[in-house]
Amino acid sequence: GVPRVLSHPNAPVCHIVGFGDSSVDYILRFWIVDPTKGLTNIRGNVFLALWDAFRENGISIPFPQREVRMIDDPETARHPPPMPEKPA
Repeated sequence: GVPRVLSHPNAPVCHIVGFGDSSVDYILRFWIVDPTKGLTNIRGNVFLALWDAFRENGISIPFPQREVRMIDDPETARHPPPMPEKPA
């Protein structure tokens, strides 16, 4: 559990709403004991607890991998592009 997050009367709920290129998108709904003490910090704690639960259960989120190949171009080798100017 996460301190300040209530489990009664309504338990926290997590719904997956989509998959991005490098993400799993979800909505979390939960009640907290003391909203006057701030919401941003509790959101971070809940996200970290969810991340830890994923790791503990062997769940990983894949990310795209790309391979860049450099192909020799005789024209580029003879006339390389100009180097950008350094800012003043």
